[in-house]
Amino acid sequence: MALLSEDEKKRMIQEHPDVIGNLDGVDAASRSTANKQYLENMINELEQKPDKSDKDRELLSELHKVDEVLNSNKNYNLLTLDPSGDRLKAAVSIGDVDKAAHVATFVPGRGTNINDSLADYAASTDNIRDKMIHNGGGKQSDYATVAWLGYDARRAVLIPPSSEPARRRLEPTACPPSAKVSTSPGKQPAGRTGILT
Repeated sequence: MALLSEDEKKRMIQEHPDVIGNLDGVDAASRSTANKQYLENMINELEQKPDKSDKDRELLSELHKVDEVLNSNKNYNLLTLDPSGDRLKAAVSIGDVDKAAHVATFVPGRGTNINDSLADYAASTDNIRDKMIHNGGGKQSDYATVAWLGYDARRAVLIPPSSEPARRRLEPTACPPSAKVSTSPGKQPAGRTGILT
């Protein structure tokens, strides 16, 4: 993509948004543009489908939620959009992850999904970025955050209190509800641990 002219890049995005949006090595701005186009295409295709399966209806609901979240803040970027697997996967960012000196990525754990989680996590990462800017100083463009629901999170598992051995076997795989902040070496604000909980 880096070797293409702007017109060639636009044509590639328009013709193959499903490929460009999740392609490694493509700049974040182009990925976001492609994924937003892919989102619109999928919504239109599913809405016009006459006989929707339960899977189609679930996917359409998730796509509408992504669209709703993006429309809630014009500064949100859509870094990933992947309908494969059990559930829709997506990653929403704010700030330029390619150029920012400090990027925080929030990766939630078991039981998360687009419909129930994306809006809150996008808003949370926006707040995290504000705190990073306030505490770290510098320019706003130095900071970016990502709400990463770009993987198949395990569904929540309910374990009765009497099943303590089973509970102990599952605990090592549980993901704590914390936001881990990655900063560039040597650029972490003084006094900050790099972990927000």
